[in-house]
Amino acid sequence: MATITKRGEFSHQVIIRRRGQPTITKTFSTRTNASAWARKVESELERGLWRDTSEADALLLKDALARYLIEVVPRLSGNGNKSIIKAFMDSPLARLSLSAIDSTHIEALQAAWLGAGLAASTVVRRLAVLSHLYTTARKSWKIGGIANPVADVNKPKIRDARKRRASDDELARICAVSGSAELAAIVQLLKLTAMRRGEVVALRWEFVDLDAQFVHLPHTKNGTARDVPLSTAAVALLRSLPRDGERVFNVRADAVTKAWARARERAGIKDLRLHDIRHEATTRLSKKLSNVLELAAVTGHKDLKMLQRYFNPSASELAAKLG
Repeated sequence: MATITKRGEFSHQVIIRRRGQPTITKTFSTRTNASAWARKVESELERGLWRDTSEADALLLKDALARYLIEVVPRLSGNGNKSIIKAFMDSPLARLSLSAIDSTHIEALQAAWLGAGLAASTVVRRLAVLSHLYTTARKSWKIGGIANPVADVNKPKIRDARKRRASDDELARICAVSGSAELAAIVQLLKLTAMRRGEVVALRWEFVDLDAQFVHLPHTKNGTARDVPLSTAAVALLRSLPRDGERVFNVRADAVTKAWARARERAGIKDLRLHDIRHEATTRLSKKLSNVLELAAVTGHKDLKMLQRYFNPSASELAAKLG
């Protein structure tokens, strides 16, 4: 039976006691809200559906994001998650509790982002981070009584898959005008291995085995480790680099992107992103690894549909295979 006690002019405390159940309490500013909540909880108790959401009720999204940034993001590849977290911090959802956010809030935010001109792929990536935060809160932080509000949202269809590839001439021109041997080596390793920018920049010498011809990546974008095989050209490139630190490249990922953008502009090349090298490398590797599972093992794609977005052969290349 619920008891509602007035505790001050604007405070009404609900206390629900049931035999065999822990005492449930919550405070509201109005008696109307207190009564409505008490009826809801008692109904859920009767049907065996009640879950203690007190911890989730007290944890605001902005505080959960701050914890996620400290505890989870450092284990993930790349810096993109930081900008995504900032986007949620700046959103109206930031001051809501984890338990208060539902699919209607997510749908409204999704519509606002799409209406502001964000690409569908960008919105989907953002929602994936929020979904992972809720999974982390439930499984790792042991916060009970919360449902993932992203799960029931219809995400926008991604129709903006890029097919831009990087030619050897374009890459050579960009590296030449950059004047940076380090950028040139990074670009070359990206082309030879199909690794991600963040994976190459984070690469440590202790995980490089040139005799066995592979590098080990303990942390990747999808959260699992993988070994990347090295061609003889990639081995030769790594052997040529100085070993003057723990990391193969002593540079930040964002610095590489900025240096690339400056050099690309000086080279007069339009619409070529650093990540497009991964498309090019994946397509080239597919000529040597016709088994799609072998190709996915190299690139680290768990979803073969996503791998397909990185496989961009030209009609001439396909014609050459036909003979």
